[in-house]
Amino acid sequence: MPRPDQPRAARWLLATPLTCLDHADPHKTTAPAILSEEMYQSAFDAWQAACEDIYTQWTHQTDPANRAPPIPRAMREAAAFVAEHGAFLGADQETLRARLSAPTPKRA
Repeated sequence: MPRPDQPRAARWLLATPLTCLDHADPHKTTAPAILSEEMYQSAFDAWQAACEDIYTQWTHQTDPANRAPPIPRAMREAAAFVAEHGAFLGADQETLRARLSAPTPKRA
């Protein structure tokens, strides 16, 4: 939901290139190239919003936490149990906890 204090261009954003090009197409070859001062200034707000959206999407998609496969709940709980109650394992406690916390391959 857009906030009223946001610049007008940041209120909605089309992220699909073909949709953006379709909206920019005048659909007439004889359409005059007139750009009002308000539209001209809004283009800078739109550019800023687009840059921020690109950066947000990039950081989300390149964050290793978002790229790692999810660890099943049972494995997370087992790792937490070993971390909390596995002191008697000695040096093997951390090895076991790390193995339980590691992503497991999907099996057919």
